[in-house]
Amino acid sequence: EIFSSSLFFLFSFILIPAVSIFFIYLADASQVSYPASYKDRYLVFLASLPLMFILMFFMCLIFFLGKRPTIMPFAVLTDFISTFARKLGLEEGFEAAIGMGMALIAGTLPAAIYDYLKSVREEGILRGITMFLRDLVETRKSGLTPEKCIKSLATRDYGPFTKYVKLIARELSWGFPLRKIMKDISKEITNWLVRVNLFLLVDTIEVGGGTMESLDAMARFSEMINMIENERRSLLKPLLIVPYIGAVVLVATNIMFLSFANDILSLTGRSIGVTQLYRLILPPAIIDSYFLGLVAGKISSGRVSAGFKHAALLALMSLLAVILVGKFGIPTFFGGGK
Repeated sequence: EIFSSSLFFLFSFILIPAVSIFFIYLADASQVSYPASYKDRYLVFLASLPLMFILMFFMCLIFFLGKRPTIMPFAVLTDFISTFARKLGLEEGFEAAIGMGMALIAGTLPAAIYDYLKSVREEGILRGITMFLRDLVETRKSGLTPEKCIKSLATRDYGPFTKYVKLIARELSWGFPLRKIMKDISKEITNWLVRVNLFLLVDTIEVGGGTMESLDAMARFSEMINMIENERRSLLKPLLIVPYIGAVVLVATNIMFLSFANDILSLTGRSIGVTQLYRLILPPAIIDSYFLGLVAGKISSGRVSAGFKHAALLALMSLLAVILVGKFGIPTFFGGGK
């Protein structure tokens, strides 16, 4: 029994997550990605990993050991999970799954929020520079030089890109070279498409003379890139359904297994450590759902960091499913009677 429990533990907590990581690697190898760096997003996640591991141990794994921690801050975490499960009316054995879900969500939420805010900002900058280039072409038709056109556009609203337009206009009035200005701005922007547009603008003005035709060609290029990105996101969005379906099937399969085990054992009159069974089966289901969220982010956007929000959401969905099962009973959950 010890061997089988240990084997199941290794299979659920190590092998299946390793398979998910392998699929992330395959997605990374097969997808064409931009040469952009997203280190800051992963650094936020790495900074929250110690918190996640501490919470996982004292809110989940501690129940496998059967010992209450003696150090007060950690004992509070364990007692909180036990009290929370009791107040929900859950029987013994569900604490580990609840603790695992809460630990994964708490450890991922900072990185998920940070990645979401950064993504929204970068998308806004890309839209802003596209509108800026089109307005630059229209302003250039009036006969103004490209530098004066940029200064005249500094009062318009381009979303998150507005502050960069004002910065370019201000430093141009101070006599800074346009190439140096764009180089400094590109250090603050991680979106590769935006950086390409900035350097193309410099070359168009310095090498191409900033003619209306060259600026118009660049504006059309930027609009085409923006349209392609929107179409790519629209085409990949349906693929997000697959990991969510997989997570639902995974949790439902584990719940059905527990239901069948209860029915068979009740017919034979034999008893089993159902508490240990809950602890062995339910937490891995939440972990696997979490990794499916990371896979969803990688498939849909080409970045694992985009999967942080999906991982947290799937962990929450799995946690709610486990609580509902524990609250209303496994047979009742599937429409049967106890």
